Amino acid sequence: MRIASSGLPFVLLPLALAVGVLLLMLEPWLAVAGLLVVAGYMAFFFRDPERVPPPGEGIVVAPGDGRVMLCGVTEDGRPSLAIFLGLLDVHVNRAPVTGRVASVEPRGAAFRAAFRAEAGSVNVQNHVVFATPSGDVEMQQIVGFAARRLELWKKPGDAVVAGDRLGLMKFGSRIDLTLPRGSEITCRIGERTRAGETVIGRLPAPAGKS
Repeated sequence: MRIASSGLPFVLLPLALAVGVLLLMLEPWLAVAGLLVVAGYMAFFFRDPERVPPPGEGIVVAPGDGRVMLCGVTEDGRPSLAIFLGLLDVHVNRAPVTGRVASVEPRGAAFRAAFRAEAGSVNVQNHVVFATPSGDVEMQQIVGFAARRLELWKKPGDAVVAGDRLGLMKFGSRIDLTLPRGSEITCRIGERTRAGETVIGRLPAPAGKS
């Protein structure tokens, strides 16, 4: 099983502690068992499975594993949605569209529960804009009450293909997407998603194409 490299310290630390307990304690088995359980969970949490994006132009794939918690339209008429990532979900994020990273902006200061509606505007997050022929796609990596760290492995100017590994959120969080006007959301509230594989929307045809 592949594990995200930034998650290895969380796996190795309890394993090292387990070895230390074995060396220092006379009756270590309960403590060792607990540490091994922690190490096993960390390996599970930071797993990084291979994903195969579906073919097709203009598709929007889920940027994260989780459950769709919001679908709607912004005040300026752009389709938007939010995916909540639970503590048992894969937390490696994927590029939702094919295009170019136009900008990355850290925002927010709060650590409210990620499932609360206001978390999208006040919580610590990375606001990422992808430039595509159909218009800009905005993505927010948002930490929640338990999650306190974000990683983004792409920088402005980098080209991405839908389904590419993009970053990592640690310990429960959510991802918001805002699509260009004319886009179609093809998922619904409550639906489970798989990052890089589940088609959650379609972009409008670029200008000049029908």
